[in-house]
Amino acid sequence: MALTTRYSQKFKEALISGQVNFGTIGTGQGSPHSFKIILMNNSFTFNEDNHGLYANVSSSELATAYGYTQATKSLGTLTVARNDTDNSINVTYNPVSWTAVNGRYFDGSTERYR
Repeated sequence: MALTTRYSQKFKEALISGQVNFGTIGTGQGSPHSFKIILMNNSFTFNEDNHGLYANVSSSELATAYGYTQATKSLGTLTVARNDTDNSINVTYNPVSWTAVNGRYFDGSTERYR
C-alpha cells in the first residue's frame, strides 16, 4: 500500500537544519534516528503547523487494545530515492502490520480493524 505523507513544519525545519538523520545517503552521517508509526482515531485531522511532536498528537492515537500497543512500531530499515521525473523524494520503509486479537477494535463508534 502506498502512503502519501505530509510533514509538519517542525519536521521540515529539523530536516533542513540537520537535526534529522535518515542515515542512508552519503557517508559520515552517524547512526540514523528511529522513526515510528502510530494509528490515529477517525476524528484526527493533521495540522502542519501544530503537530510537530508526538506529544502534540498522542491524545488522538488509538488506545492500546486488541493487538495494538501505542507508540511501539518502529519503521526499521529505510531507503531514500530521488525521483527526477516528478521531482519528489521517495522514502520506503519495511512493512509494518498489526494483528487484531480477541474481537473488534472500536475507538468510540467506528470499527478500526478486525
